[in-house]
Formats: sequence, C-alpha cells, structure tokens
Amino acid sequence: MPGFGGRNFFHQAKKLHQYQSVVPKESKASVEAILRMYQQAKEISQIIAYIWRWSDDDQELDEPFEIDGNKYTKKQDIARKLNNYFMHPTDFSQKSTDNNLNDNLKKLFRASPGDGSKEGNFLKAVFGANIVEENGQYIFPIFNDFERGESNNGLFGYLFIIDTNVFQGKIEDPEIHGSYHMKLTIPYPPRPQLGEVLLKDTDLDDWISNREKGEFIASNPFIPASCS
Repeated sequence: MPGFGGRNFFHQAKKLHQYQSVVPKESKASVEAILRMYQQAKEISQIIAYIWRWSDDDQELDEPFEIDGNKYTKKQDIARKLNNYFMHPTDFSQKSTDNNLNDNLKKLFRASPGDGSKEGNFLKAVFGANIVEENGQYIFPIFNDFERGESNNGLFGYLFIIDTNVFQGKIEDPEIHGSYHMKLTIPYPPRPQLGEVLLKDTDLDDWISNREKGEFIASNPFIPASCS
C-alpha cells in the first residue's frame, strides 16, 4: 500500500479521531500532531489517485485555465503534470545540495488550491478552490515551512523519499548527526491495471472525492495511502 505508512496505522487513525475530544489536555498536542500527519498522508494519497485516474483519460476540466502561457483544458493535462513532481522530485539541472533536495516536489507541497501559482491550480483541479473553507480538516500548504525545511532554523525539516519499488511507506527517525527532523518515504509504484479485478475507475473517483473526517485510507487496498 503506497504512502508513508501502512494500513494498520490508518485503522488506528479513525479511532484516534473519534476520541480526540476526550483526550487529556496534556496529550492534545501529540494527538493533533499525529492527526495532522494522517491528513497530510490522505491528501498525498488523493493526489496520487487523481494521477492514476486521469493520466490516460482525456475528460475535460470543469474549469480550464491558462498559466505561464500554457493552457490546461483536460484532467489528463493536470494528472501528467502532477506525475512529474513525484517522478522527478529534485531538479537535477541545478547544482545538487541539501538545500535543493526535493525542490520540485516541495513546489507542490508549499502550494494551496487557488493561490494563483501553477501548482495551486493543479491542486485546485484535484480538491476544488474552496476545500479548506468547506472542510476544515484539509491542510494547505500540505507541509508548512518547518516541515519543508524552509523556516531558517538550521534544520532541513522532513526528508521526503519517493520510492517507486514498494507499496508501503514508512516514517523513520533521522540520522544521528543528520540535519533532517524525520524521514518520510512515499511509495509511488506503477498503477495496477484498471478493471473489475483489482482497481476500478469508480474506486479512484470515490477516494478522490472523499471528504469524510476521520477517514484517512481508501477501502480498496490498491489505492495509494500515504502514512506508517
């Protein structure tokens, strides 16, 4: 199951969300941090589901747009552009340093739907422009300045690892003398063949549109889930 966590991790998430209101005050910060990670994982999962659903389908966008001189009229256009962030998380045309590691992926992680940026428009196509107002559970930008390593505090935040060879991600402690706060592995495996056996279009559609609070993982085990 792709993401930076396994299915058992997510099943515990729903229980934690249900009992959030009765958690002792001294534990609330820890619970909120865990739920934040669940939600971040869900949003990444839904982005990947969008890529899987629309990369080979030329259905028209509900709201076509133009940015940087490029016109985007089909969901396929968005899906293939989003794919680029996961397939090429780092821009290797630039000199490689710790500071620009995952710089391409972070463009997506620092954007918000409808913020006017190219990445914001891509997220708008996936989630809608008013997702935060309509559902307070949603977090944008998906990762904040500290998590992205852009807060100028001497730490590089999270180390994001895209793994195309596994179906289950993981959360790991950083290296003892490393600059990163945490390592998050996001699996990005090839999509199973769409059909009646493993994965249907409607499975992806249902998960992309899922806005239920406390539901952080799709029911179909082949749909990417991003958190362990």
